Amino acid sequence: MSGIMNDDILDSVLDLEETSYQAGFDEGKADGLEAGYTEGRIFGIERGYHKALEMGKLHGRALMLNACLFDPNPMPDNGLDPSPFEAAVVTTQDSKPGNDNNAPDPSNLPTLPENSRLKKHVETLLKLTDPQTLSEENTDEAVEAFDDRMKKAVAKAKIIDRMIAEPYNMSVSGDPIENESQPTSGSGNIEELNNAAVRH
Repeated sequence: MSGIMNDDILDSVLDLEETSYQAGFDEGKADGLEAGYTEGRIFGIERGYHKALEMGKLHGRALMLNACLFDPNPMPDNGLDPSPFEAAVVTTQDSKPGNDNNAPDPSNLPTLPENSRLKKHVETLLKLTDPQTLSEENTDEAVEAFDDRMKKAVAKAKIIDRMIAEPYNMSVSGDPIENESQPTSGSGNIEELNNAAVRH
């Protein structure tokens, strides 16, 4: 009887190292999972923010270019509902009472030369960056679709910028990147779009 008890005591002593190792491993694993989840969530939010910010910049740029393509004078009433793009331009012209002094005058926007290819590219960019059609679901399919539209929108913006000689120089992360195309005239500012020669 006493021999069996001694064997049990010795076994527990011999297993002490393994038991302590396993306990430490389990505790470290639990802490690592929690820290990894928190870090991954923060990283995901940061990446999502930068992507959404970049998409918003592209959409704002498309709206500005679209406004420059449209005649600043009121369009005649043809009995048809305005297109989403025309409605967006009209919306930007309506400012709140308290912001009348700070709101830019749409009639002062530079007018780009008439170019059907440029107009088509701008309309495509508007469709690609339309926030109403972007999914906010946190799924692999939604993220992949968003990234695909982002790549297409960036490529379309670069094509437009080459046509109007205005470089698009922001990366997806929001950091400046080396320009792939340089302006051929002027300083490349939006105010000089009316002086930029559109390439045919």
